[in-house]
Amino acid sequence: MPGTAPNPVPELKEHLRRALVDALDGWSQVNAGVWIGSDQPRMSNLRRGNLERISLEQLIQYLARIQRRIELVVHDERTRKTFGMP
Repeated sequence: MPGTAPNPVPELKEHLRRALVDALDGWSQVNAGVWIGSDQPRMSNLRRGNLERISLEQLIQYLARIQRRIELVVHDERTRKTFGMP
């Protein structure tokens, strides 16, 4: 039986949040929200790191809307194999 692993979702969300906020640096919250298909309050939450009401899927969609490609890589700790999805 595998051991209990830490939940990877919060770390993934934070990584995507940083990429999104960096890409939108210099934009007003209103304009950035319009560009990603959201609104100013959501942009405020993103910039402050409040991710409780923002899903991993939403972050991926936001990044796709601003022409950012996301790559997923899975490492098998037991066999040291790496699987990727470009």
